[in-house]
Amino acid sequence: MYCTIDIVELLCGKEARKRFRIIDISHDILDQVARKIRASPAKIISFQVDESTDVSNCVHLWVYSWYVHVGKLNEEFLTCESLEATTKAVDILKQMDFFERNDLSLNNVGSLYTDGAPAMIGAKSGFVALAKKRAPH
Repeated sequence: MYCTIDIVELLCGKEARKRFRIIDISHDILDQVARKIRASPAKIISFQVDESTDVSNCVHLWVYSWYVHVGKLNEEFLTCESLEATTKAVDILKQMDFFERNDLSLNNVGSLYTDGAPAMIGAKSGFVALAKKRAPH
């Protein structure tokens, strides 16, 4: 009996198996962190959100989290998501659907940290303003 990763190697080769394994591990780590956040007795979570453009002109959204687990404050890298369009606040907010995909709620966010760029902190159409519309508290 073959497992999924063996089938990937049979169909696509050893390099594909390695890439598949890396993706599999990253999903597992994200799932573990999301489970810890959901189980946190303190339902207020803090996030740091930043967008970055790499040397190949690809834009990424980085999210770090702070939450309580087993009686202590934990800081964890949560995700790096590719931004398909631009670094405008609406595009960043669209990418934040990883909250829903991982059964996390913006209603549990108590603080949100950014780098202060206009796309992030603009009073009317910045990411923080749009996030506050979704979770007014």
